[in-house]
Amino acid sequence: MWELMLRTSCIVGRGSCVPINPLNLPVGSCANPHCLELSQKWIESSHTLSGNRAYTLANSSAKANFRCFSMNACSPDGKAVFAAAHLPFDADFVWSGNAGILQNGGGLQNSFGSAGWLRYFANVTRSTMRHLRLPFDAVVFTSGLHDAYHNRYFTSSNATTRAEAVHRYADALAVALDSLVGLAPIRIFLSMTRRGGGRWAHTPLNDLGSRVHPATLQRVNAQVRNRFGSGWKIAVDAAPQTRVMSEHCAEHVYNGTHIGYSHTANCTSFAVCVGMLACAGGSLSACGPSIECAA
Repeated sequence: MWELMLRTSCIVGRGSCVPINPLNLPVGSCANPHCLELSQKWIESSHTLSGNRAYTLANSSAKANFRCFSMNACSPDGKAVFAAAHLPFDADFVWSGNAGILQNGGGLQNSFGSAGWLRYFANVTRSTMRHLRLPFDAVVFTSGLHDAYHNRYFTSSNATTRAEAVHRYADALAVALDSLVGLAPIRIFLSMTRRGGGRWAHTPLNDLGSRVHPATLQRVNAQVRNRFGSGWKIAVDAAPQTRVMSEHCAEHVYNGTHIGYSHTANCTSFAVCVGMLACAGGSLSACGPSIECAA
């Protein structure tokens, strides 16, 4: 999501917008305190369970601040970066990959089953809406990566076990989509239909993207349209037959003071496409249920 903001900050804007240097985001200057508290609790818990599982303090701090990003929680240093860019929008971010923030795996069931994570979610959405005095213009959401990460139920040799894991994931996704729907009139779900390379070649991400995500959004949209008049749109992450995003869209970069993303042409293309969709307004309603962001 940082990637989307950085790549689209000026393309979707007008006037004096200045592109943000992707490596010029101060670590620790824009982190939600509730999110940081969850990450600290996870560090303490991991250290208690196994010393080998605990992150070094330096890496934990950088990763926590990266995943706990909140534009409305910025210190003066953080605000200065965005103010200098003359961004044409305000934004915020909620990490939903897991309730402990720092671990890999967990997924939506882990997040929405945590009272602490739900308090963090409520803090971000409510404080931002109070700040803006309006819902967001658009909400962009994705899931699947951490839900599938090292999840033995998805890859079990028992077909019933696999089916139950998929069913639980679909139900958790439906809860997440319903929780986000009231935040914005434009709702875009990023599906990983065409992922499948690198470390993820043997995970069920392609099946989630091609089968589970469309079916779940169709189920949620049947109810959402009755309440809001429009539902979620799916944005697919690559051109046909192209595996452009085998893992993360772009490699994230940490150092002692700053955090950011490295440049990749495919990621830029995808991010710009999603950013333009988020700014499309009423014209998005004319699109079909699925939109391809070709690289």
